[in-house]
Amino acid sequence: MDLYTQLYTMLKNQPEKTASHMAQKSIEVVPPKQAVIYKLSQTKNWYCRIKYVDQAGYWKGSTGTSDLEKAKIKAIELNLMINSSNSEISQLFRNHKATVEAVAKEFLKKDTINKNDRTIVESYIIPRIGKLIFSKLKYSDIEQYIKSCNIKSDSTFANHTATLSKLFRFAVQNEYIKSTDHLSPDKKEFKKNFSKKETDIVTPEEWDTIFKHGKKWQSANNKIKVYEIRHKLFVLIQFLLFTGIRPGNESEELQYKDIEFFKYKEKIVGFVDIKKGKMKDIKPRRIPINEDAAMLLFLELHFQCFEDLTKVSKIKNDIDRMNKLLKLNPERKIFYVGEKRPEYARNFSRLINFLRDEGKISKDKNFILYSFRHTYITNELYKKNDIYEIAKHCGTSVAMIEKFYSKYETMINAKKVFESGFNFYEVE
Repeated sequence: MDLYTQLYTMLKNQPEKTASHMAQKSIEVVPPKQAVIYKLSQTKNWYCRIKYVDQAGYWKGSTGTSDLEKAKIKAIELNLMINSSNSEISQLFRNHKATVEAVAKEFLKKDTINKNDRTIVESYIIPRIGKLIFSKLKYSDIEQYIKSCNIKSDSTFANHTATLSKLFRFAVQNEYIKSTDHLSPDKKEFKKNFSKKETDIVTPEEWDTIFKHGKKWQSANNKIKVYEIRHKLFVLIQFLLFTGIRPGNESEELQYKDIEFFKYKEKIVGFVDIKKGKMKDIKPRRIPINEDAAMLLFLELHFQCFEDLTKVSKIKNDIDRMNKLLKLNPERKIFYVGEKRPEYARNFSRLINFLRDEGKISKDKNFILYSFRHTYITNELYKKNDIYEIAKHCGTSVAMIEKFYSKYETMINAKKVFESGFNFYEVE
């Protein structure tokens, strides 16, 4: 029996329209109260309430018409669709009334949900905005959510927005909403409420601790994908420390074609092209990388390109062989896992929390991925390297370095005063 035949049959069995029916606040369309139409105060259109046959509760919504007969037809049609034996049809008609809580609970059933996402969904999203209809979410709802969570730091903001983004993508994929553009929170609007905690640099002793004891954390999970993410995290933090490149787009979007190796005084060194950064209008820059950074990439790329090694086996020179490997997959991104970029900042926070719990790192230390960039710049200042050259290499300004690293600059200047005395410059 097709839809129109079902509609005709149901309408045929409807009672005659009487004055008493018209006076009723609600009219039963499909017995026993499976579909009921009614009017709200100060509305001209009929609304309908459809009882779910497979779960507790009701679907409620407008029929979109003030005509009684048309409202009945619409209610019968909605009842057939919402309670259709075809789950795809049923879900499609139910979705636009789904609450944030209902969608979030479906989202939590995914295999890829991590502990942090689960905590944020269960402890924050569901209690604060769970009762709202997902399809009717507005930016003001997300703005109020962020404020109600009393978020005071960039990292906490990033954690919440990352989970919200995943939930929104899930909602789009499952047709709960059409777009997420209107729901993406802008950090600039909330940043004034963040409390700024100074980021610590990493001492040589702390670096040894992170590297040595972090290996226990790295191998603590037996999932292959998790292990690969943690392995690449350790490659990334070494790369940041050895180069001063920013975490995020600058380093994590690095492609094979952005890397070039060569030999300098019997050392393997190279160049890296930085094409992406924290600003949309970033100016690309080409920076030299030292032996430590080059060897790190050299070994990691051998591991990543293992299947392609036979294609370049005839090339005897190590440098030429590696540069040829890079050209075989120029678009491949060195810090991606599969086709996705892991959330390295969040994973690094887990590593630091693990080391704190193990008593290996002080709870007072504020270590984030940017700590390695700060450590690099501080180290270059201590080595008395030119501040302008440091700024150009790191893609920042002399003014910015002077602002954030003034205490180290002052120490260097004082040492120069104590050791050098007064000397006229020499013209060459």
